[in-house]
Amino acid sequence: MLFRSEPDVFRNWDNRIPEYIRLSDRLGIRIVGLWGGWSSKPPYKPELPQIELVKQLGLGWLTTTPAKFIEDGKRDYDETALRQGVRNFINEYGGHRPMIINLGNEPHGTGDRVKANVEAYRVLYDEIKKTDPTVPVVATSVEPNPEYFGLGYGKYCDAFDFHVYETPSGVRKNIRQYRELMKEHDVVKPIWSTELGLNSQGQTRHVVAVEVFKKTAAFFAEGGANMCWFGMLYPDKDGKSHGSSGDSHNLFDCRFNRYAPRLDAVAWYNAVNGVGRKKFVEEKTYTGEIKAFLFRDADGASMQMLWKEKGAADVVVPLAGAGKVDLIRIDGTRSELDAGRESVTLSIGEDPIMLLYQGGGALAAELAPAEMHWTSDKMTFGSKWDWRLPVKLAGGVSISLEVPPGWKRGDDLSLTAPALITAREVPFTITLKNDKRVFGELHRRFPAK
Repeated sequence: MLFRSEPDVFRNWDNRIPEYIRLSDRLGIRIVGLWGGWSSKPPYKPELPQIELVKQLGLGWLTTTPAKFIEDGKRDYDETALRQGVRNFINEYGGHRPMIINLGNEPHGTGDRVKANVEAYRVLYDEIKKTDPTVPVVATSVEPNPEYFGLGYGKYCDAFDFHVYETPSGVRKNIRQYRELMKEHDVVKPIWSTELGLNSQGQTRHVVAVEVFKKTAAFFAEGGANMCWFGMLYPDKDGKSHGSSGDSHNLFDCRFNRYAPRLDAVAWYNAVNGVGRKKFVEEKTYTGEIKAFLFRDADGASMQMLWKEKGAADVVVPLAGAGKVDLIRIDGTRSELDAGRESVTLSIGEDPIMLLYQGGGALAAELAPAEMHWTSDKMTFGSKWDWRLPVKLAGGVSISLEVPPGWKRGDDLSLTAPALITAREVPFTITLKNDKRVFGELHRRFPAK
């Protein structure tokens, strides 16, 4: 069955939009949501809009079922319609794989409404497995709900699903609650989230991009199996929905149907391709609330995600045995470092960073302070540093930093932005080199002078 630890599925406001499917493919998503279903009347004709485009791009697909109408309280679909309809659906479209059936979507209500929903899940699951037992079935997307578990809905799926737009700790809380209910009712199965995101209206895209990295790490660290960020796009041909609640969820700016990638689209692209087929290995919280999450695949390709809850620190990150290291920030900027089979020196701040490398072993027990560091707008050198270092400023401008007369090793050195810089803050990136390799990068934003 296709239950892998990957950000592998994408769903949209309207899954019939071709641009959503094409952009999912470009982001690296391999399974897209489609709006499949069938008529409630004989002969229960099935439909699956955009399946031909999915085939053309070599993607897999996930669909909900008419159980979503039953969840809304409608009574169009009786047991015969559910059974014959899903059988027709699989026979018509089940030849293109991967194929996943997601039974419903965010049901509401209690009591008789829940009983009717669970009965629909039972009928569908039974008929799906009779028709083709290899088709994975994901439960409806509901919070960890004791009423559903008490009525046995956990028997009628191969994985559970929930949607949440809270903090990373809220994501982890939902998974822990699911684990408790699964154990209590003896239905231990993988946990998916086909919608993770942020209620982002009024938030900057920078805030959303930070959440993309953090929630990806949190979901898999807590034991999640497969996740999707929500959402992608919705047509706005007149440019009138910009800033609305719905628009603020979108990875792409939809004004005039241009679909321009936002910062969080860049972050999601790197999260998807950074995790890839890697499995979560371990996490640590170091002194100073620096958090590290390690992923690795069967071939030894590793990814670390790191950030500091508050403030910033310059540290040495041990990477025993690793060579080339790709450093990726949430805005997509990249640097290539060389660990020299030992370590890299980095600034760890509130914006998560991603490190991609081969091998590297387990996470280090501790992170040592960097030999060179800065506080406020001053920089302090350790005993082994050269007196001239390359510095990159905003816009790609490069300068060389030289010590003033009388400066001694161990003294502070003030950093002053050039007069031509008019921004309120200037990002400084100091590349750390020796005669063999680029072994670190320190990064800060300082007030412009």
